[in-house]
Formats: sequence, structure tokens, C-alpha cells
Amino acid sequence: LISAADAEERDRFGSTALHYAAGGGHLDAVKLLLGRGAKINSQNHDGDSPLHLAAKGSSFNVLVELLEYGADMSLKNKRGNDAATIA
Repeated sequence: LISAADAEERDRFGSTALHYAAGGGHLDAVKLLLGRGAKINSQNHDGDSPLHLAAKGSSFNVLVELLEYGADMSLKNKRGNDAATIA
């Protein structure tokens, strides 16, 4: 089982499992991680949130899921981009 602590474990880039699931367009994994307490607006070392990565990956279903779950569309990464300017 994935606990909230596991869902928030970060790699050397500061990314969580939710970052990778969102960026890869893995809707079921995104839902699972959010249900286990993954922080939807966590940012990696580049300032990218899962929403930024879903926008980069052009995963419409994941974008919708993250937004419905409360992702902050106005978060900016270190390059000054929000998810809308990435898409």
C-alpha cells in the first residue's frame, strides 16, 4: 500500500510519484496518489507542479483531474511559467 509519506517521497530532482504520474499521463496512478494524500501543488526543484508536467505532456484527462481536485493553476515555476503558458 502507498501511504501519504510514500506519496510525498522525493527523488534527487525534488519530484514525487505524482509528478511522474501526471507528466506521463497515467490517470489511474494520479487518482490513486491523490487518494493517498499526495500534495497536489508540490513543486520540484524546477518549480514544476504535477499540473505543469501534465500540461507539458498534453494529458487532457490528467489536467482535468488535477484541476477538479484543486490544483493551483496560477503556480509559477522557476522560469516564470504557469500551467497555462506551458500548454
